[in-house]
Amino acid sequence: MGTAGYLLQLFGFFACTGAMVIYLIAFKGKSESYLKIGNSLFLISTLFIILASAVLMAALITSDFTIAYVAQYTDLALPMLYKMSAFWGGQSCSLLLWALL
Repeated sequence: MGTAGYLLQLFGFFACTGAMVIYLIAFKGKSESYLKIGNSLFLISTLFIILASAVLMAALITSDFTIAYVAQYTDLALPMLYKMSAFWGGQSCSLLLWALL
């Protein structure tokens, strides 16, 4: 599950970077077709970030300690609400939350 979340974040980063480059090309060339491609890449990057967040939340809820972040910020004795709030407990996932928002 951890590898899937990592890959989703990586794909989201590449899609977002691609969207940024395409938007710059569209801005310079005033091209409508590049703008549509940029919009599509932006939506794809959003989808990847949503999926990566869902993978992390599922790992937190199920206490999947094979993921280092889950092992570091939660334990079995925590109530469910605190496990879910660990989503923004550390810096790396706090940044994921900001990207999601």
